[in-house]
Amino acid sequence: MEKIEKKEILKDIILEKGLENLLKEDMFFILDIFDKKVKKNSTKKILVEEIKNAYVEKLEKFIDIFSVKTNSFFRKGDENIVSDEQSSDDLKAYIEISNFGLGELNKERTLYKISSSFFKNYLNLIESEEFKNKVNKSEEIEVILSGIVRYYGVISEEKSYEIIKNMVSDVTFEEIKEMLRVKIEFTSNFELIGIQGTNQSYVISDKVFSPDETLAGVLKRPNIEYKILAKEEYINYSNEAYYKTSPLLEELELNLSSYIANEKDRKERINNMIDYVKNQLPINFIIEELMKGINFEKIEEAKYYSESLKKIWNEEANYILKGNSHGEVGGTITSNKIPVNSKCLCGSGKKYKKCCGK
Repeated sequence: MEKIEKKEILKDIILEKGLENLLKEDMFFILDIFDKKVKKNSTKKILVEEIKNAYVEKLEKFIDIFSVKTNSFFRKGDENIVSDEQSSDDLKAYIEISNFGLGELNKERTLYKISSSFFKNYLNLIESEEFKNKVNKSEEIEVILSGIVRYYGVISEEKSYEIIKNMVSDVTFEEIKEMLRVKIEFTSNFELIGIQGTNQSYVISDKVFSPDETLAGVLKRPNIEYKILAKEEYINYSNEAYYKTSPLLEELELNLSSYIANEKDRKERINNMIDYVKNQLPINFIIEELMKGINFEKIEEAKYYSESLKKIWNEEANYILKGNSHGEVGGTITSNKIPVNSKCLCGSGKKYKKCCGK
């Protein structure tokens, strides 16, 4: 690996401007990640210098901090400018970078410029033989962990570690906690809810519509064990490739191809179906939502589609059942009502009571 040039980072204008745009509380959070202790009354100028020094001293820390998408973005080569017209993955990667003051918008607010010195040094780091294994391990942990949280919706930090330690060698509980801590702070994919009177915290997926109610439902069922999947299945959930996770969903995807030509639209409909089922929304609401825009030629086709959805509702995993289905644990559970003041699930941006809930 080429030697990291401290002077390049310290004189980097984009890095300096990017850091100055951060709030002081964000700066302290960054310094905390890098184990840098600075007085709370320090000026922004001092904080900027301390962060730049931390980047030089512990650049490899970003391997654990940045997501798979961001590491992949760096590996593309010398593309250090992102435009609004590029893929959403590039923009997501830039957002993570900007959270650490490593980029800024240009004056026209159309291009996101990334610190060139940091980009070069970091690219050298992740492509070096010394750190390739560390990069691969970090990325593997992140993908599986993301899939675990997506699949269960609600799961304790301890249980996440218990599952993942059997899939990734030499992973520690502290690594899992640190990764969750950073992802929760800098993305909207997860949140953490602590249980009062205990040291236990639960990770909640952004796919859970009613976090407090769902967590309460999980805690009320201590006798139900978490259903454990194969590593590949968690990876599918991480990538939101839900249609690959069960024969029922594959059959539904095939069935939908007769009515919806666009593959992306079909997959989005299936992903919505899974989110509705996992949040135990009423089956009648699910059928109504997922039949919108489909022109069935015969009534029998509509009935077959409706029955397929009912079967999936009964046999697919459920958040409050810890990844089990209604059929697997026996009996049924009451469907969640959709809160009338919540945003409508159709994506209109209106409240449910003023949209589909009329």
